[in-house]
Amino acid sequence: MPDHKEMTKLMTKRLPRPTMALLIACGVQGANHGFQVFLVGGMVRDVLRDRISRDPDLVVQEVVPTLDASARYAEVLAGSLGVTVSPPSQFGTIKVVAGGLEVDIASARRESYASPGALPDVRAATIEGDLGRRDFTINAIGVDLGPKTFGNIVDIHGGQEDLNHRVIGVIHDGSFADDPTRLFRAVRYETRLNLRMTMMTEMALRRDIGHLAAVSGDRIRNELERIFVEDNPAHALSRADELGMLQATLPALTWTSAMTAAARQMKERGPMSFLALLASSLSREDAEAFAARINATGPWSAIIHDAVTVAEQLDDLAVSGLSPSGVYRILEGLSPEAVSAWAALSGDATAAGRLREYADNLRYVRPALDGDALLALGVPQGPRVGELLRELLHARLDGQVANRADEEALVRDRL
Repeated sequence: MPDHKEMTKLMTKRLPRPTMALLIACGVQGANHGFQVFLVGGMVRDVLRDRISRDPDLVVQEVVPTLDASARYAEVLAGSLGVTVSPPSQFGTIKVVAGGLEVDIASARRESYASPGALPDVRAATIEGDLGRRDFTINAIGVDLGPKTFGNIVDIHGGQEDLNHRVIGVIHDGSFADDPTRLFRAVRYETRLNLRMTMMTEMALRRDIGHLAAVSGDRIRNELERIFVEDNPAHALSRADELGMLQATLPALTWTSAMTAAARQMKERGPMSFLALLASSLSREDAEAFAARINATGPWSAIIHDAVTVAEQLDDLAVSGLSPSGVYRILEGLSPEAVSAWAALSGDATAAGRLREYADNLRYVRPALDGDALLALGVPQGPRVGELLRELLHARLDGQVANRADEEALVRDRL
């Protein structure tokens, strides 16, 4: 365990100079106005592991702890450092923007939960109480930023020891019952930090997995979204499947080795590609249930349903002699994520090739002429304009016209 001098050296070495300067200033301003200020959470963990970490989380306390300490401390920073301060959240957390950094400031607090999945009841506490409310020991390490105590580590739950042993452990046995979204976080941290849950933590996770049913759809969706933006979402989703977390979200939900292989093959792979892969094995009925369970927003709902629609069209896409315009008709309007996912998943080479061709090329094809050009050529105003634009598009797709002159000749022929 580093002493305060060693920790200060680690922070100076591993944090960008502007970040370190800001943390020192935050500690000084706190001491000048009666606040103790601590760096907590991910930045402390990442400094100890020599990983990149960007935005700091601070906890402040006074001699007599209060829940509005963060608001008054933020006012101090606004006056002394000229930072931009956001309104407090419902739990009193305030976001401060300073020199391109976003700093979350919270009053030291304890939390209790009336039932699994409920939002916490909050009361003021010391830094020791605040660290005890956190999800895992590796995130429950604080560093004092006071000018006379800078670098002193507060680690009453063995977070540094767990980091050294490359494990993730809950702080108390009821952690997952208090906040079941911690199940998803455990899997994310395993993947991101290349750690493994302790045996007792994994046992608690498996025991408490049923509490996910009490978590709102929005919170489940937010946790999935956080997984999708990790560096290796497929690994995290595979682990969640192994632990039964996906099935606890929706019984039909699964992540297979074929999906992992498909994720590797996809040429363009964004976060929502993993939603398309996750939804690809669902029936139409299960897709509806999944969208409802996570309170899917418009884009999420479209990808979920489009993944099922593409699956239903695979036989048609494998038909011999299907023209490019025929492929376009089948896939038009479907989300690129769903099309690309099935291009990597499909076991039929013909269907997969056509899905890739649509994703890479066909969906971008447009005729050179537009509605105004057709009117100028003498096409009467009305539905005939749309019909001819459609015909021109299909002719472009099938190579029957190659340029604007060809299109004009086709239009004149139809007139």
